[in-house]
This record gives sequence, C-alpha cells and structure tokens, in this order.
Amino acid sequence: MKRRRTGGPKMVWDIEDDAAAHWRSDDGDSIYDTGNLIREVPIGASTPFARLPYGRDFHWTPTDRCSNGLLMIDFIARASGLPLLHAYKDPNGEFSNGVNFAMAGSTALSCDTLAAMH
Repeated sequence: MKRRRTGGPKMVWDIEDDAAAHWRSDDGDSIYDTGNLIREVPIGASTPFARLPYGRDFHWTPTDRCSNGLLMIDFIARASGLPLLHAYKDPNGEFSNGVNFAMAGSTALSCDTLAAMH
C-alpha cells in the first residue's frame, strides 16, 4: 500500500491499493465505540446510546454509537474506501475486513490509579 499525503495542512491520506485485502482493528473509548457498550451485560441496553436521539442523522435509527451519526473512524474508513467496522460484541458482525474493540468508558489507567486521583 502506497500512501501519499495530500490536502495541505489537513493531512488527508490518499491511499493507493496494492493489496487485495485490508484488515484493521480499532480500540479506544466512546470516540471509537461502534456498539460494544450497548452489548455489555447488564448495563448496555439501558444506556442512552441504544435509543434515539443517538443515530438520528444516520438512517434515523439508533447506531449504537455515542453520537447521532458516524464517528471519525467511520469517515476515515469511507475516505479510504474501506467498510465500516463492526463492534466485537456484535453477534451479527462481519469481521473479514477488521473489528472494533473500542468501548465507551474504557480507560488506560488501572482502577487503583484512578481511585488515587480522586
């Protein structure tokens, strides 16, 4: 895969495809979560992200995302010609091009470290 930076200061990547397949994974917090939190038992289905207004700008249905439409990683995927990633916990997810492990509320710090900060 060859990458060529275009677009000036925005640093938009123009990707020329040399390979027949792409595979990627994402992890992070609510900025990247494509539906793992709402599938987390027992709290997931009771979160606001499982119902409107979340998703109202994206087919008028809840998107399982912590936004009312697409996330930044969705826009990057579309600009790169790649499919949107399904959440790891999505029982109907199609993972041949990648998977999303991100979950809203996740942290990189241990519970002890967070407790000591408050």
